[in-house]
Amino acid sequence: MSETTSMDEALRDLQLKQSELSKTFKSLKRLGLEGDCEMPQLVIVGMQSSGKSSVLERISRVRLPTDSTRFVK
Repeated sequence: MSETTSMDEALRDLQLKQSELSKTFKSLKRLGLEGDCEMPQLVIVGMQSSGKSSVLERISRVRLPTDSTRFVK
């Protein structure tokens, strides 16, 4: 399987999961519970060790918590 094909499949899977999450939040809103939890406003996706956390730290000027191996918690 090519890298493009597996990336396309991963993006389709991500879209499905996002759609399910969106439906769940809409259901919570209908029940009047939207104030208890909010849909994420920003989602960062990328390969492991591709610099996602570093970009977020630079943009936000906030140090993100990491464990002893430098993985973001």
